[in-house]
Amino acid sequence: MRPFLADTLALRVFFTITGVLNERFVAGMDWSEVARARAIGALLMVTTARPYGLWRDWLMGRFAGPGAWSGLAWDSVALLVFQVPLYASSSGPEVPRAARCCAARRARPQSCSPRGGPMVCGSISCGAGSASARAGGGR
Repeated sequence: MRPFLADTLALRVFFTITGVLNERFVAGMDWSEVARARAIGALLMVTTARPYGLWRDWLMGRFAGPGAWSGLAWDSVALLVFQVPLYASSSGPEVPRAARCCAARRARPQSCSPRGGPMVCGSISCGAGSASARAGGGR
C-alpha cells in the first residue's frame, strides 16, 4: 500500500503543477479547460500511478547509469513512453479535430462559418478566444 500511495502522490503533485503550467501558459487553454483536464488527469493518475512507478523503476534499474544525466534521460524516456500516450488519449477526438479545423480555416477560410464571433467548424471553435487559436491555429 505504501508504494501505491507514494507513486500516486508523486504523480499527482508533479502532473498537477506541470499540467496547469503547460495547459494554461503553453497551450493557452482557458482556466475552465485546465480544470477539466486536471480532473480527468486526477482520475487517470489514481489508476496509472502504480503501474507507471513499476515501469519507471524497472527502466531506471535496467538502463540508467550512475550519472545524473543518465538518470534524467531515462526518467524522461519512462515518462514519455508511458504517460504521454495516456495524456493524448484522454484528450479524446477534440485535439485532432481542432487542429484539422483550424488548419482548414487557414487554407480555406470559407470552410468554417462564423457563429457569434469566433470561427466554428462543427462544435470546434477556431476563433481568437479559443485555445486552439492561441496555440497557433485560427488566426
